[in-house]
Amino acid sequence: GGKAGGAAKPTVAQVEEAYWNILEKGDRALYINYGSDLDTTVVGSGFPRIDHIQPHASGADAPPPRARAPEPASAVIDLDALPSPPADSDVEADTAPLPSVEKFVDRYQRSPWNLNIFPNLCGMLFDCLSSELQGVSIPWLYVGMMFSSFCWHVEDSNMFSINYMHHGEGKMWYGCPGGIEAANFEAAFRAAVPHLFDAQPDLLYNLITMANPALLSSLGAKVYRTVQMPGDFIITFPQAYHGGFSLGFNYAEAVNFATMDWLPYARAASYRYGLFKKPPVFSFEELIYRLVKWPLLTRRFSKHELRLLTSEFSKVQTPHPPIPRLTLTPPLSCLSLSASPTSKPTETASAPSAPTPSPPSPAPSPPAATAANPAFSPSSALRSPTPPRFPPPLPQPRPPAARTSTSARATRRCCCQGRSTGERCGCC
Repeated sequence: GGKAGGAAKPTVAQVEEAYWNILEKGDRALYINYGSDLDTTVVGSGFPRIDHIQPHASGADAPPPRARAPEPASAVIDLDALPSPPADSDVEADTAPLPSVEKFVDRYQRSPWNLNIFPNLCGMLFDCLSSELQGVSIPWLYVGMMFSSFCWHVEDSNMFSINYMHHGEGKMWYGCPGGIEAANFEAAFRAAVPHLFDAQPDLLYNLITMANPALLSSLGAKVYRTVQMPGDFIITFPQAYHGGFSLGFNYAEAVNFATMDWLPYARAASYRYGLFKKPPVFSFEELIYRLVKWPLLTRRFSKHELRLLTSEFSKVQTPHPPIPRLTLTPPLSCLSLSASPTSKPTETASAPSAPTPSPPSPAPSPPAATAANPAFSPSSALRSPTPPRFPPPLPQPRPPAARTSTSARATRRCCCQGRSTGERCGCC
């Protein structure tokens, strides 16, 4: 590497190794500064904004301030209407004059990759919200130094996010896919730090815990790794856990966005917020109703997207079933982790039993740790139960019980005394 301060610049692998050594050994305290969640309407954005353009001339000859460009009624940017930037081959580097500052700013001001307008592009949903939200529809700025960390988390309401690095050293990212892999990640995280979940069941909602991805991978989580450099975009998908740290001084900008494909994940997040008594950043039901009443709905979305919205609208109108009591029965994804780090959960189907009353079956006992995975202990990992990711289905009516012939005198369990008898009693 190059020279910095008379010493060789550390490689990415060396910085990553030093980071995890500091965290896992815990033999010294290290204080890191991190300017996170900075409102770009206050501190400024790395992308040009329409309301931030100022004339560069001064005095009597200065032109009047340029008026703000009128916005369409829906405030949604149509990609087809944007002028395409000139190709590099069309400009002669030696003979063509340099473009003025205003032309340069105007080009990137209207670019669809400008994070100030990205959440309002065609196909996005947040244009229907009653007000703009910092970090959701308004970008946030992040200024970090070496080891500035963003701990494991998912975005609010399981939203998409897009992060752009403007300048500086790289940033290490770790990520896990959503869906069933998110459930496996949560089970592995509980197995890694069960005592923290005992003290704080909503630990993963607080962005305060970092666990080694190698340990989580050995416990069954599927973790990926990448390095973001200046000029790179990083996009995280719904319900995708991610975390990481900076490799040096840098500043980046990020914003959330949502499409119609995100609605099922938003409904699941809304249900889990109710389990943990966590207030959402915006109302999912309000967003659905505003989308349904939007005059430009059929012009902005495809038939497939409209079918998704119709499906979610019907579920919003159906009241939620009562929240079930949480039990200590380990979920299927946790039971399968003890076999081997690469084993996958399997499901078995059984024939429906007769509708005769029977005593409840005991909960399955968690498997013991094996040689392939000696550190996994489901009994300690599941002291704080995992809430369901999706609302349980509505209860179905029980089928009528088949009549039993009195001549056959079938032996059955007496419902009042708990004994087997062939005679009828007063209650059954």
